[in-house]
Amino acid sequence: KAWNTSGNITVGDVGNGMPLTWTFAPAQFYITEIFLVPGMSYEQIKFWGRFPSFVFGILAIGLMGILVARMRTMSEPTIGAGLAMTFMALSWQNIIYSAQMESYSIGVFAVAILLLALQYILDRGKEGRLNGWGIGLLLGGLAMCQYQLLIFYPGFIIAIMYGDSGNANWKDRFRFLAQIGVGFCLLAVPFVFAMLWSHWVGNTGIIWNAGPQGEFMLGSGESSIAGYAIGVAKVLAIFPYVLEAMLSPVAEDSIFLPLLRWVCLILFLVGIWSVARDKERKKRAILVFTISLVATWLALLIARKVTLSPTRHSMVLTPVFVMFVTVGVVHVIEIVKNSVARKNIALVVVFGWLGLFATTASAELSRRQDPFDELSLAMKIVGDQADLVVGKFPNSPFFMPLLASKYPVIEDRWHLPESVFRLSTINSNLMI
Repeated sequence: KAWNTSGNITVGDVGNGMPLTWTFAPAQFYITEIFLVPGMSYEQIKFWGRFPSFVFGILAIGLMGILVARMRTMSEPTIGAGLAMTFMALSWQNIIYSAQMESYSIGVFAVAILLLALQYILDRGKEGRLNGWGIGLLLGGLAMCQYQLLIFYPGFIIAIMYGDSGNANWKDRFRFLAQIGVGFCLLAVPFVFAMLWSHWVGNTGIIWNAGPQGEFMLGSGESSIAGYAIGVAKVLAIFPYVLEAMLSPVAEDSIFLPLLRWVCLILFLVGIWSVARDKERKKRAILVFTISLVATWLALLIARKVTLSPTRHSMVLTPVFVMFVTVGVVHVIEIVKNSVARKNIALVVVFGWLGLFATTASAELSRRQDPFDELSLAMKIVGDQADLVVGKFPNSPFFMPLLASKYPVIEDRWHLPESVFRLSTINSNLMI
């Protein structure tokens, strides 16, 4: 069952795994429900509620290794696999949201699955197109993990058509696309579009991720082609920051961050160039997929339905970033002809990335300690001789036995006169 922000179950939320007012896709919350049961303590809820995100985060690391190793754009796939897994595993954005209940980690996992599915279909040719129904159901299931997967689907279909050009007649292609469409709608209509529609109409997914001055989206002032071109150019100028934010192994206040930003951009562009110059059409199809993804994202930017921001809302792009940056690194490494030397250089890159990660890891982890420690709060309450506990985002006190069993716990302090209780600030979200 799903608790809304007041800690209560609302009628429309039962069976959906989450409140319908949220912009999260439902899949992960169905899974989370399996692990959460009534009567759990705050610490138990934290652990088991975050467990699915942790699992999806770990799986995404392994999937990226498999994906890059199977690309066959490099002479030594194991080097590419190791590098891709390193970049994914040491991304602070990925680490942070692999330890949260929110469904961002599952989005990264879903995109990795989508890329592997595209790779499989392209490699198998006609045989890979036999089960359009199954592919459609897969696309529907992935969209249930993260609504942003829908942005990837035009490129997915176009890349398949491009990679298989000349090997199938139009009748077979139409049948294949029709099967995908029907299979997709079986899951997408009840579990995606029905929940997404109100958010699409109301733009409820665009809030602080638009930036302090709205710099991460197109504003309302663009009314001409020139105006839109300028707006798009401004948003694209943010791209290096988005790329760095998704891949960075250092904290945002690190002195290494500006250099890393441009290193990542150069390697990303080298990776794109490496794939573009491949003579095999099926391998170039991944670039067609990426170009279509960019076009779709730009169209939605112009329609003011999405942002391009260096925040968790761009995490679905991480597998694409990791893939091309890894290919770029491997392309540079393969300038060296000696196999042993190439492996040694790859190890230097891996340990160098680990070294960068170590420069800010301790400080970053200490900043992310949960201040809601049950024993400390209980001691604070006893010391202050509090009469009751009032929570306002989060609802943590409700699930702390040392607090809830001995003191009245009220959800909303704004509805109470201050004369009712002795006030002592622990932080801006919890008063006693």
